[in-house]
Amino acid sequence: MATIVRFSAVLLILSVSRAHGDTTFTPPVRSDAGGTLACLAQNLGDTAIDVTVQLSDGSGSVVDEKTVNVPAGTVGLITSTTATVFGGYCRFSFVGSAELIRGFATLEEAGGSNTRVVFPSTPNSRVAGGPITTYSPPVHNHGDNLLCRVLNLTDGPVDVFSEVRNGTGGVVDSQSLTIPGGESRTLARAAAQEVVGGYCRFEFEGNPLNIRTFIEIEDAGGSPTRLLEPATTALTPAPVNTSTPTAAPPTVTPTAGSTPPAGCCGDCDGDGAVAINELIIAVNNSLNNCPAP
Repeated sequence: MATIVRFSAVLLILSVSRAHGDTTFTPPVRSDAGGTLACLAQNLGDTAIDVTVQLSDGSGSVVDEKTVNVPAGTVGLITSTTATVFGGYCRFSFVGSAELIRGFATLEEAGGSNTRVVFPSTPNSRVAGGPITTYSPPVHNHGDNLLCRVLNLTDGPVDVFSEVRNGTGGVVDSQSLTIPGGESRTLARAAAQEVVGGYCRFEFEGNPLNIRTFIEIEDAGGSPTRLLEPATTALTPAPVNTSTPTAAPPTVTPTAGSTPPAGCCGDCDGDGAVAINELIIAVNNSLNNCPAP
């Protein structure tokens, strides 16, 4: 276990449920030659399970692939590389629940020091399609490289527009790019310049669970990833009520010189007119000191 403990900077991953198993993906990061980018699996269940991992780069090429049986209650180092990898991410496949079989990516510099931390993507929408806008958290980039990164987990290409904005909303850089299926790309960026309150804004059509967007910081000149934060979907505006209001009942306006039907004295049957027989009834009632109907 000592070898595993060394990889102390871990990255939780998002799962995509399937009928008989799960496939989970880490966000894309950069590693340098001599450092270690590793894929680990933690089994929180009661039985051993086979976990297959592909460590891929940003172009979708598989750097390494292994299947390891991970005993219950243990953490297994599945695969790793000490080569330079741009946009590297881990893909875990297994039969079981992602709540029990947890996948991680770790970044460590050569010699096992200066652990770098990355964070998981947590999109708050499961919209199947249509236009999506996502925003990353704001960060302070002090003259290093601020990058807007996209990971396309679908089988087909997707068009993505991105912007780096500063804290006042000013656009620092923008870029549109078609991201091939299964690949990762860097879009808008602020290289070797200071940006206060900088954030990434993305626009695309698709499911944000599969078109995953991030803000990333690297040292100036290029280095292993220092910071990776997810972008989250913008709030959906409240629906506009387009229903037709119920028409109010018409108001009856009496004709000049006439009496409204409801107040027509002597109108016994309520038809709005006083007939001869109704006059006779009214007269008889008056003679007998009875109130008019």
